[in-house]
Amino acid sequence: MIIDKVPHVLREMIRNKQACLVLGAGVSIASSNNHPTSSWKGLLKNGISHCKTYGTPPLNEDASGKLLEILELNDIDNWLAIATLIERKLKYPNNPEWNSWLYESVGSIKVKNYNLLESIISLELPILTTNYDNLFSDKSLSYPKKSITWKDRSSALHFKQNPLDYIFHLHGSFVQADSVVLGISSYEHLINSEFIQYIQRSLSLSYGFIFIGYGAGFDDPNFSALIRFLSSYGTLSPNQKHFVLVKEGDQFYFNNLPNIYPVVYGEKHEDLPVFLRTLPFSIERFIYRSKRKHAEHIKSNETFKDMAYCPDMVFIESGTAQLKDKGKIEIRKPIAMGRFPVTVEEWNIFVHERGYHYRKFTIDNRRIKLPITGISYYDAIDYTNWLSEITGYKYRLPSENEWEYAALAGNDGNFWWGEDPNVINANFRDSKLGELTNVDTYPANKFNLQDFFGNCWEWTDDNYSSNRAETEFTEKPYQTNNNSESQRSNEHILKGGCFYYSSDFMKASSRIHLERESIFNSVGFRVVREVHAILKSDDFYYILSISSPFAIDFEMNKEMKPTLSYFNMSESQLWNIKIDKNNLATISHYKTKKTLCYSEDPQDYSTLKMSETLNDVKQRSKYSIKKILGGYMIVSSRFNKVVDLEGARKENIPDLIMFEPHGNFNQGWHFIPVKF
Repeated sequence: MIIDKVPHVLREMIRNKQACLVLGAGVSIASSNNHPTSSWKGLLKNGISHCKTYGTPPLNEDASGKLLEILELNDIDNWLAIATLIERKLKYPNNPEWNSWLYESVGSIKVKNYNLLESIISLELPILTTNYDNLFSDKSLSYPKKSITWKDRSSALHFKQNPLDYIFHLHGSFVQADSVVLGISSYEHLINSEFIQYIQRSLSLSYGFIFIGYGAGFDDPNFSALIRFLSSYGTLSPNQKHFVLVKEGDQFYFNNLPNIYPVVYGEKHEDLPVFLRTLPFSIERFIYRSKRKHAEHIKSNETFKDMAYCPDMVFIESGTAQLKDKGKIEIRKPIAMGRFPVTVEEWNIFVHERGYHYRKFTIDNRRIKLPITGISYYDAIDYTNWLSEITGYKYRLPSENEWEYAALAGNDGNFWWGEDPNVINANFRDSKLGELTNVDTYPANKFNLQDFFGNCWEWTDDNYSSNRAETEFTEKPYQTNNNSESQRSNEHILKGGCFYYSSDFMKASSRIHLERESIFNSVGFRVVREVHAILKSDDFYYILSISSPFAIDFEMNKEMKPTLSYFNMSESQLWNIKIDKNNLATISHYKTKKTLCYSEDPQDYSTLKMSETLNDVKQRSKYSIKKILGGYMIVSSRFNKVVDLEGARKENIPDLIMFEPHGNFNQGWHFIPVKF
């Protein structure tokens, strides 16, 4: 069973954007796959070696050997003393080796695993770091950051005005070598910088700090130095709570820190990215992540992302279309369609995240907005399975009918703009470009979707059959009749044409077919996410009040009436939430299977009770789950009343009653998932 143990105040800090992240060496170690100079010990070892040849004066063999022995003692003061020595020898007047060493050592650290960095970015909080590398400026990230240091006179102002655009290097960046604070003596320059004024006046008043990547404390001497530094200037105010994220067993190293509380993210370092992703989405991701997943909360043609990793998706209502060469097609369920074909940038995140190996053509990773091509059907399926795994929602390739319906966007004919091709709306042979173009180059159709026609072929999830009727839409659009020719085929349908094919192949009804293993530099794909199912029937939830430590509970010995009890994670508080075709929720008890509903007396809408079956109560048991700040309201579909706490601040255990939906926190609930 998975239980959420994150302090409520930490979640509130993140939701209210009152937190600032402070990143240590552990982030660089994980993201570079343990590059030799990403840790402090590794960097100092490299520095000792460099000083043997280039120091002023050079270190002799005996001295360097003794320093390496001292380094292995893992003593913070000794490490800082060695750092000071390296800095002095390589910064000696007229010695250019300081810059060269930083570029050779720190500058060689590159992103090998994007998982942790993307998880940090997804929190959408200001970022400070004591690291010297430039990993967050990697162009393959979903939101690369600009690096600024305390040496930039205007840096504090830029960071204050647009904090999400930057990463503030507290101890400098290797790109700006004179900003790097390695030894103890360098702190004198830091204290007198404009940065300290910003720390004093802004951060200490506005934010609580969340320290990430500082391990057991002694792994990064910058941590202890930073804590002493901030404490001496009153920045770690008792009016703010601060947290350090640690793995199981390391929390004891932080018990004596001033006003800093350890929070365990898991048993191993690999648990940290997943933990970070749950912090801002601990509520939203379980019903419909951040307001966009439920048809009730999404407008048609609205663009959304499930996570920072994911492609832009557009919600499309069900409907019909008339193809000129095919006839009528019907989409019976709403879907979310990828706004663009999957891009080089999005594909690279998947490849780095999974260490994915595939047969590929040469990819220009600088042109990250091109559609990814050279992708087999199996590669595309692996990508959709990965999206499904990290988001909890079903991603797949579109069926042929879904692709055609989305491409035409309500138009009956060959293209969304009319009957005839033109180079204004698509990249094909007549465009005479002779190469792929960025996915956002051409105009969007009425569904706010782009790049369907020309540019690159797109895989569908339909097997090929010469008989088009065999690939008509079903409840599972990517499956066909069991005895059909397509079931025996190893070929799938591709749509849309490409940059070097004629316009005849671009028509919405046109199709080609390739074997699943095939790869071509003109073949890519886009994704679909299913939206008709909100919760699986085997998901169970604790329903917790936002404003108090209470959970919706059901006690059999109190006349079938649900009461609130203190949150103790007992099975009597577990609930199953099912969604009907009208997107209304039925909330039933995990053990008794009884349903949360109104009193049988329709006039007595101020109380709730438990009912044996849905048929007894009809719409009195149906609720819509409305998004509010910080959580959800559970609103009756019949009376427009809200499941709420009565007397939440009183000493007595309150009852459940119904209130008008004012949207305050007393009426807000968290849905905490439990899986067995």
